[in-house]
Amino acid sequence: MEGGFLIILVMLFFMWNLRSSLIASLTIPFSILIAIVLMDIFKIKLTVMSIGGLAIGIGKIANGAIIMVENIFRVLKEKKRQASTLELTSEAAKDVGKYLFSANLIIILVFLPLLTLKRLEGAMFRPTAFAVVAALFGSLILNLTLKPVLASAFLTEKHLKDRKNPVCEFITKKYRAVLHVTLEHKKAILVIFLILIIAAGILYNFLGKEFVPPLDEGAIMASTVMLPETSLEESIKMGTRIEKIFLSFPEVVSVTRTTGTAEASEHLHPVCHSHYNIQLLPREKRKRDFKEITQAMRKELDKLPGVAYIFEQSIANKLAEMKTQ
Repeated sequence: MEGGFLIILVMLFFMWNLRSSLIASLTIPFSILIAIVLMDIFKIKLTVMSIGGLAIGIGKIANGAIIMVENIFRVLKEKKRQASTLELTSEAAKDVGKYLFSANLIIILVFLPLLTLKRLEGAMFRPTAFAVVAALFGSLILNLTLKPVLASAFLTEKHLKDRKNPVCEFITKKYRAVLHVTLEHKKAILVIFLILIIAAGILYNFLGKEFVPPLDEGAIMASTVMLPETSLEESIKMGTRIEKIFLSFPEVVSVTRTTGTAEASEHLHPVCHSHYNIQLLPREKRKRDFKEITQAMRKELDKLPGVAYIFEQSIANKLAEMKTQ
């Protein structure tokens, strides 16, 4: 919602015409509505991933709307009284319509392969891709049909006033200066961008690669394993000791533990295995994050003989389980 309002303000700022900005901005809510209808038809649920896709689509939706309405407004001003408003609007729409269609089609085709993903990757990225494609499809239909109709109805001759746009004039002046410099030094510009491309390709190999980035979820999942011959009594005794270590940290609110296999668990574990759910204070009420807290916990657990351990977070743990199924 905030992103949509921000885009509308940017439209008003650069188009410098209230009616044109409002006509262009109508594409955003109507495209989202069309996307939601298509999502319902194809049984795509409104999840965090699909909402993220709609958020991505908002910026792409606005591009076509601005191009169509701005071109109509320009033609109506430049050819005022040379033909009727309807004829000039039709001419302006035809000028850019085919380019908007091809541009939207290219973006849609980029996202289509994501719809073929399966299993965990598909469950995560299909809703995002579908939401983007549906929103772009909706905006394409609106830009080619609704926008010319609204422009012909509300951008009449009396509303076509010649007003200077100080924002665009300032940006255009600066851009022309930059463009002049780049055209005067074409070889240098090409060499710089070639170096940047090569550097990006080299640095890519040094980037960390994870399916899900580390998050601070406000909780820690810890698992400990002792020697296979460890008895249940000894595991419980060590588990109680480890609980007290975790509770000694000021950031920890509560600790729950299961040793062995719980009655309703889908995972089978021996009695030498214990699982801890550690609830933390909200992030704004603690100074240390997940990494710093677990590093401090590791120092304490390293003092215990015969105990191996790992620290995870809930989302990462569940995703790891899903990927191994």
